[in-house]
Amino acid sequence: MGQAKRAFFEGVGAIPVDRESSRAAQESLDVALAALRAGKAFGIYPEGTRSRDGRLYRGRTGVAWLALTAGVPVVPVACAAPKTSSRSARRSRGWPRSRSPSVRRSTRSPTPVCRRAGPGASSPTTSWTPSRRSAAKIALTNTTPRPAPPMPTDLIPSSTDRIRGGIYGLLVADALGVPYEFHDASEIPPLHAIEMTPPPGFHRAHGGVPTGTWSDDGAQALVLLESLIRCRGLAVDDLGYGLLAWLDQGRYAVDSRVFDVGIQTNQALSRIRSGQPAATAGATDARANGNGSLMRVLPLIFGPHAADDAQLIKDAFAQSAVTHGHLRSQVACAVYCLWARRILDGAAVDRAWQDAREAFENRYAAGSPERAELDVLVPADGQWADRGTGYVVDSLRAALTLTGAIARPGSPAEQPLDYETVVRRAIALGDDTDTTACIAGGIAGLVVGEHGIPQRWRDALRGRDLVEPLLATLG
Repeated sequence: MGQAKRAFFEGVGAIPVDRESSRAAQESLDVALAALRAGKAFGIYPEGTRSRDGRLYRGRTGVAWLALTAGVPVVPVACAAPKTSSRSARRSRGWPRSRSPSVRRSTRSPTPVCRRAGPGASSPTTSWTPSRRSAAKIALTNTTPRPAPPMPTDLIPSSTDRIRGGIYGLLVADALGVPYEFHDASEIPPLHAIEMTPPPGFHRAHGGVPTGTWSDDGAQALVLLESLIRCRGLAVDDLGYGLLAWLDQGRYAVDSRVFDVGIQTNQALSRIRSGQPAATAGATDARANGNGSLMRVLPLIFGPHAADDAQLIKDAFAQSAVTHGHLRSQVACAVYCLWARRILDGAAVDRAWQDAREAFENRYAAGSPERAELDVLVPADGQWADRGTGYVVDSLRAALTLTGAIARPGSPAEQPLDYETVVRRAIALGDDTDTTACIAGGIAGLVVGEHGIPQRWRDALRGRDLVEPLLATLG
């Protein structure tokens, strides 16, 4: 029966939707988007599924996202079937007789999906409201399809947009933070003035580095991503040689110029250069817990084994040990990846963190060294003052609070995450501004997708020719 139903629905051109997985549901919308761009029409219930009782339920965002991205209007269509009488049901012995359902198109003109004017005008929205008992039918016009508009932060990005958002989220934030590095928080300009080019009179760090250039943070993340793609998973020796190629030859550094490197990373790569295996190159001293392995770890969640929590934890530990071998840094990388992977799968940022912490705690017994380090990194009460230092503890905590994964006293409830606000506040903490922003920006980029990152910052980012071939391989 299952094969017969599948054959029928495929024959009539239906697109299957897995409602149990937000990621699979988005992939179905991606298929619908391809159909629209091919000149076809696509029908979808505004509520996400049919109404079983005829009542109007809260509309979902899929219709608006399809219309915005494809650049097409919405045509309201009503489908109504007459009720079958009990008498006719009895005559048919269990098979109700029913007249053909009626389909009525609205007499109104197709409804365009537009941008909101006034406050918040940078976020596209829709003026269309689903009408009672209606399904939305997207009618393609005869015009050439327009490029995809910026993705609004209140719509769910596609899987591809989240992946690109994660990578560009960390790169843009890194580049944005570069000129503000080594400054105390009191010296950082006001939030609204934090841009790729600092305001006049600000004494920028790395004065010879062109605006929009990422640092060692972004370059090392791309080295990891390339290694994951080439080796089809984590291979620490390959990662070690890749990081050494970055330091010695400028691999994945913009203009092949390395202008910053952490002390612990530099020492570890010197050991690899001398022949020490990458798996044991990172220092294991408790004082060697900088944020150098955390800043580059995000690409692990795009690897082939990321769906397995146990393997993801193991890989996060191993990639950290190449430069930062203490258990605290390894645990930081692991819980960050568990958190990020759940966001990639569509979970809300706070729920994703709760699930990630629970998954890690379920794997290690209370009183174990791993659980003890987790409690050091992120105390259960969530009470700490955010700081922008290079200490891995401060970097992870800042990412959690700035993105809203852990609420702070007085913070607004359920406020949509805004990439620009997250990374500006990260930089406002001062000191290690590029790395604090990079770690938080990667998470924020996963949440909002590439299109949720300000266009002016994406345009200002240098080195995109180094990034795009890697992203194309990820699909």
